[in-house]
Amino acid sequence: RWDKNFTCLPLAKIELQSPVFGEIITKAAVIDASLDNGIYLLGNRSAQLIEEQRKTPNLNAVVTRGQKLKKETEASAVIKPPPQRTVQDENPSIIVEEELVPLPLPQAEVDTLSLLKVDSEAFASEQKNCTSLKPCWEREREGKGEFVKKRDLLFRKNKDHFGNVNLQLVIPADLRKEILAMCHESTSAHLGVTKTKDRLLRHYFWPNCVKDTENYVRSCDPCQRIGKAREKGKAPLKLVPVITEIFSKINIDAVGPLPISAKKNRYLLTAICMSSKYPEAIPVADINSVSVIDALLEVFSRMGFPREIQCDLGTSFASHLTTEFFERFGIKVTHSSVHHPQSNPVERFHRTLKRLLKVLCLESGEDWEKNLPATLLALRTVTHESTGFSPAELVHGKNLRTPEVLLYEHWVNPQESESSVTEYVFELINRMRRCQDLAVERMTEAQVKRKIWYDKNAVRRKFQVGDQVLVLATSKPNKLAVQWTGPGVIESQLSDTNYIVKMTNKNDKTQIYHVNLLKPYHQRPESVNLLFSGKNEILESGPELEIPYPASDPNIYDFEEIVSDSALSERLCPTQIEELRKLLGAHQKVFSNEPGKTHLVEHDIELISDHPIRSKPYRTSQRQTEILKSEIKRMLDLKIIEIGQSDYTSPMILVETPGKDPRPCIDYRRLNSVIRTEYIPLPNIEERVERVAAAKFITVIDLAKGYWQIPLSKRAQRLAAFVTCFGTYIPLRMPFGLVNAPYFFSKLMARVLENCEDYAVPYLDDIAIYSDNWNDHLQHIGKVLGKMAGAKLTIKPSKCRFAQNHTKYLGHVVGSGVRTPAEAKIKAVVDFPTPTTKTQIRAFLGLAGYYAHYVKNFSVIAAPLTNALKGKIKRETILWTEECNRAFEELKRKLTNQPVLYAPNYEQEFIIQTDASDLGMGVVMSQRDSKNEEHPILYLSKKFSDAERKYSTTERECACIIYAIKKLKYYLDGQKFTIETDHNPLVWLKTNAGTNPRLMRWSLSLQPFNYKVVHRAGKKNQNADCLSRSEL
Repeated sequence: RWDKNFTCLPLAKIELQSPVFGEIITKAAVIDASLDNGIYLLGNRSAQLIEEQRKTPNLNAVVTRGQKLKKETEASAVIKPPPQRTVQDENPSIIVEEELVPLPLPQAEVDTLSLLKVDSEAFASEQKNCTSLKPCWEREREGKGEFVKKRDLLFRKNKDHFGNVNLQLVIPADLRKEILAMCHESTSAHLGVTKTKDRLLRHYFWPNCVKDTENYVRSCDPCQRIGKAREKGKAPLKLVPVITEIFSKINIDAVGPLPISAKKNRYLLTAICMSSKYPEAIPVADINSVSVIDALLEVFSRMGFPREIQCDLGTSFASHLTTEFFERFGIKVTHSSVHHPQSNPVERFHRTLKRLLKVLCLESGEDWEKNLPATLLALRTVTHESTGFSPAELVHGKNLRTPEVLLYEHWVNPQESESSVTEYVFELINRMRRCQDLAVERMTEAQVKRKIWYDKNAVRRKFQVGDQVLVLATSKPNKLAVQWTGPGVIESQLSDTNYIVKMTNKNDKTQIYHVNLLKPYHQRPESVNLLFSGKNEILESGPELEIPYPASDPNIYDFEEIVSDSALSERLCPTQIEELRKLLGAHQKVFSNEPGKTHLVEHDIELISDHPIRSKPYRTSQRQTEILKSEIKRMLDLKIIEIGQSDYTSPMILVETPGKDPRPCIDYRRLNSVIRTEYIPLPNIEERVERVAAAKFITVIDLAKGYWQIPLSKRAQRLAAFVTCFGTYIPLRMPFGLVNAPYFFSKLMARVLENCEDYAVPYLDDIAIYSDNWNDHLQHIGKVLGKMAGAKLTIKPSKCRFAQNHTKYLGHVVGSGVRTPAEAKIKAVVDFPTPTTKTQIRAFLGLAGYYAHYVKNFSVIAAPLTNALKGKIKRETILWTEECNRAFEELKRKLTNQPVLYAPNYEQEFIIQTDASDLGMGVVMSQRDSKNEEHPILYLSKKFSDAERKYSTTERECACIIYAIKKLKYYLDGQKFTIETDHNPLVWLKTNAGTNPRLMRWSLSLQPFNYKVVHRAGKKNQNADCLSRSEL
């Protein structure tokens, strides 16, 4: 512990005598007032005196920071073995170093006997007492294996390359570490995995010795630091956006030191435009911040001030002065990662620039600064490979005149085009725009081409936060210096290729490194010295995660329970039940209460912002915390999540609804706002309900925790991490709440049920299998269950209903050609309280509107409620009138009567009955069965707008027909149908629309349909007439 207060100590002249270094006289600070203790602080001068005599002192000397740094610098060029823990002497001397006095710890419990001190009897005893060798002893006693016993020692028979049988001595667990060290380190010269295994297996063996050898060599610290030639892997090339505006982004860097020119300049400040590849180079005497800013001002005077500048992390570019300069002019600065010049294209320009300067200096004999203008002229006027144009063409609209152009014009005498200034300007603008478009297209093609070539040998690598890594040493003092330094710890991930690494040997400083400069560090388990004081107490595990929860059998399959739940005995004969038993028994492994894990789809997350999302945990009560801990334990046991850390965290909350069990949810709102949304069209619910309702046999299956059966990618696991008040957790499966979760689940269902669209329709995790006869239904169930098993998905049996004639599906009761609203949904409408605000009215209309097809004249009945929503304020209170109350109660009453709709039969003719009144319009689509009885399929209604109320009677009736056909075109397209109306003048609509432009336009819009118009008296058209003539 450091003391922040200064203390003045008295100085004393002391005489030191030692048989090692002789006698010296020096000064020292007295620590204690009493001089008899012999405790002093010696300074640097005393250390120098001792060093001059070239003696090794055994004194309590202070090692200053300067001396320590000097020693570390001198030793940096020498390969050192990894630091090892040393055992303290029984009475160690006090060592004072930077005011830290280490306390002696007890020796770690390791076997200090060398291998040579273990005799044959002790070795045989170790073999017999080793628990890991019990299977080997059993096989030896049975005489069936390759193990034999000789002189109380256990051996293993092994054949060499020539077929000769030799005996391998079986090593007990306590001696394996020393054997591995002998076969790999010291005289074994740290050979690789293959050669170390060969050296070991010549004489020794134990179970899993090959794997142990691989792990030992892989975790060898010196081997990891020296590295191998092929360890410098490269990650796939990451494309950067193509810059389309000239001089909007400029990359800068410095070249040097160069030979001193005649104008005393030693460096070049280079700049290149990322759009036109236009180069610039300014000679400077040095590269301090002032010189760099002066050179940049000269560059900006020719190129203008850019929006963005990319440079490296040089001190002249990252200084406070340069940073302030960029901020004053609103320039965004992007820095390249350390020792990764590939990310800055100006580095490639340096190679060409220096080569041309070398050649010109060699040819002319002049200094490089005089040849710089000729070099830049050559680079500006030659075609660039990426753009297909010269930089001058993209900047000036035409190429610069060079000596070869002057000679050409001297011989050819080209005539100048005669055009006005205005024509020339417009021609120049068009030419520059065309050149820029072609250059962007060419750069995009070049990017793709180079990425394909670069990625041939690339390997995608990823590190997690907390991983230990080694960093490639870009500069080495000699050929024998280490190639990798570290280890460091991954602090965070900035992108797919850049990581922030904390190096422990650099005062815990962090630095950004490219993934090409990193490799994983494998650390061996260490023996730790422990010091116990006080009484030994038995530690009991805390109760945090020991809350019991209901256990479930993961492989529940009880056919008798399925028969009971699905009431099969009431509808199926014994033969059919037995056939279903055999079918489900063949696929019983697919039934489970625990979620499976598919391999078809993996949920990934792509962000549109690199800013990390970090949220604090929400505060919860003690009761809520206990519930959350119980759910967390359940998910840990199911391996849905794991304990971990991440730089992205979202809070977990507990949602409690009256009448339902509390359930934990993760608040991903902040994360969802920066996720690139994937879109997939959800299927039309009405279409799915009609298809299923027409079948005679329906089976509905539900997945066991459907979302949890989709794994997360490594990137998604890091981004989707969530935090509670008692820890941070990493989800391994797709959680609820992510914005793209429905997309990936729908994608999974589409792949699983591919080629099953004619008899199986999914809507998220609800899958309906429908058939018209029993044999087809068995085949359809078998195919779907087989696909589920192939996708490694599991089905929860308690939520499945097999071979139903009527079943609940998507809020409807469907089957045998009819459908009705589900009773639970109707009860929610009936129990809805009387609205008092606009928000409550919208909620009621949304709930009741889901069943609008069941209610005659729904829009007209609900007109008072929709009128109450008028106004700009969306959440204001309303004036609840008697008219509103009648509409509210009427909608409840009509849904309470359990209306029935029939499924459409596309082999029969549709009947469209329409009628219009002063309030709105009503439509009924129906069909007649074999008994000529008319059955409704659905109801439509619409309230007239203010403009539509001004229509004439004929126009309103015709508008009702147009509305019906537009809404029902998915039923009527390609079908013959009849329009029944109580307005007789519309009978001639198909043949003659008169002179009314609106009726003529509507008549033309009906030409693609095959229909006939039939007049039906109002008293016979009661159903449609009622839809439009409600008193409400």
